[in-house]
Amino acid sequence: MHLHKVKLLRVVATAALQGEVVRILDAAGIHGYTVIRAGGAGVHGIRTGETPESSNVIVEAVAAEGKAEDALRAVHHELFGPHAVIAYMLDAEVLRREKFL
Repeated sequence: MHLHKVKLLRVVATAALQGEVVRILDAAGIHGYTVIRAGGAGVHGIRTGETPESSNVIVEAVAAEGKAEDALRAVHHELFGPHAVIAYMLDAEVLRREKFL
């Protein structure tokens, strides 16, 4: 078994921004992702997750480092500021590297 180094990009945003996050991923060449509905609390208040209006989403994608950096940079430039968004990148390892190039 051989593991390959990639990046896990995670964006936490209000549910209304899901389409924008997916558009950014696609523009960066990242075509696979997972969306998880979430609640929580932060500087923008409590997000119960009980209704679409009070939900956050966590959008996760595994990608090659360059694509993940491009997507993270675009999230920063396009969504940070007026929106409730957190984005970060983690080191990860995968078995089938060709799926994430």
